[in-house]
Amino acid sequence: MQIDPKKTKSPAKQSENEEETPNLDAVLETSFEDKVQRYWNKNKLSLIITIPLCFILVGAFQGYKMVEEKEVIELQNAYQNAYESDTLDGFIGENSETLIAGFAALKLANEAYKSEDYQGALTYFKQAEQSLDDQAMKSRASLGVAFSSLNIDESEGIILLQALLDDPSKLDTVRAEAAYALASKASSEGATDKAKAYAKEIQTLENAGSWSFRINQFL
Repeated sequence: MQIDPKKTKSPAKQSENEEETPNLDAVLETSFEDKVQRYWNKNKLSLIITIPLCFILVGAFQGYKMVEEKEVIELQNAYQNAYESDTLDGFIGENSETLIAGFAALKLANEAYKSEDYQGALTYFKQAEQSLDDQAMKSRASLGVAFSSLNIDESEGIILLQALLDDPSKLDTVRAEAAYALASKASSEGATDKAKAYAKEIQTLENAGSWSFRINQFL
């Protein structure tokens, strides 16, 4: 694979972007599967919410409406029991339409992905996607589905990432994240023009966040 010489950067500029913009040679030498795993491990906190915060959100969303109602108390107790007895899987199946089940599914999805059980992660991310009503969290679960699929069937994962990028109803940060993964894939295959096109697409997203800076390696 022929790689164009890199543009020379000033030491100050290079130092400033050292962590945010990885060396392109290193990127191309690393397998795409390794990059996906490393990327997920580094950024999983942007996708997964912790259990204490789950309780806060559940209390704000469901508890606000029915704080004294028996159903809510029973649901919270059931979740606590399932969490303590390591039976969240069953709790999710029995309460799949509830918000707390969606967060529980995200927790299990993250654990499965971290242990490289991508099929299990895919199942839990799909369950979270169905249970969560909040567009932001639902989009994050969709991103988890795409990354899990990428490790099982690369072509399917690429299709799902492209679908996220093309969906204007998704958060700009989620679309940018999908585009960045696609750009990395194209770059690893030597398709520099394609990688550059994805990078430029990120630039068109108004709220792409830090992804607007991470694409410098592809431009």
